[in-house]
Amino acid sequence: MPPQSSTRRTLLCAGAGILSLTAGCLTDFDDTDGPTDDDESATNERGDDTETDDETTDAADETDDDTDGDDTGLEYDIEQYSHSDLPEKPDVTLLTEQDETDDWLAARGLADSLEEFIAETVFEQSSLIALEAEAPTHCYELIVEEVSVGDESEDASDTLTLEAAVRDETDDDTMCAQALTAVGALVRVSIDGSPVTDLSARVTAADGTEHGVGLATASASESDSTE
Repeated sequence: MPPQSSTRRTLLCAGAGILSLTAGCLTDFDDTDGPTDDDESATNERGDDTETDDETTDAADETDDDTDGDDTGLEYDIEQYSHSDLPEKPDVTLLTEQDETDDWLAARGLADSLEEFIAETVFEQSSLIALEAEAPTHCYELIVEEVSVGDESEDASDTLTLEAAVRDETDDDTMCAQALTAVGALVRVSIDGSPVTDLSARVTAADGTEHGVGLATASASESDSTE
């Protein structure tokens, strides 16, 4: 009997060894073909990067679509002034040369106060438009409300449009000298680096009266209207 027991134990051990080897092979097979946690993490990271690139591209496209350009070529500067020589009605003057500008300044005693502004003007590239009107006190100013090029008419695409009004923009606590005075604004304008040749201007006086003026280098026309 002892020899039989020994043989049975030997067979059992051999069978257990075979099962162990088989289990080992199965484990190696699973490790080789199946995805690991590290592989899934790398795949997720690559997917996130792709989405970020798409979002960046969309943002760049939106920025390009929102970019608009201004092709009017209009450039202007404004200098306000006042003097004691009262105009009979709101006035608009187109100045295109140095000599006529000097005469205009001398007639109003403005040569000193506007000297620097005039010195910076190159008449080969820009024009000066003077707008002025009467004001009831020294607290009033002539405020330029609009400077633009063209209107609804295709024939007036190069016409300069100006709108200005005499207004008191001080607060109630400001003390104002109760004396009539002339208030004005000198506008230096160029369109595409060239002087202005045609303009349409409207000046609203302190009493609400509107004075419309159309000017060109070769002709001039005026019209008055009341609100």
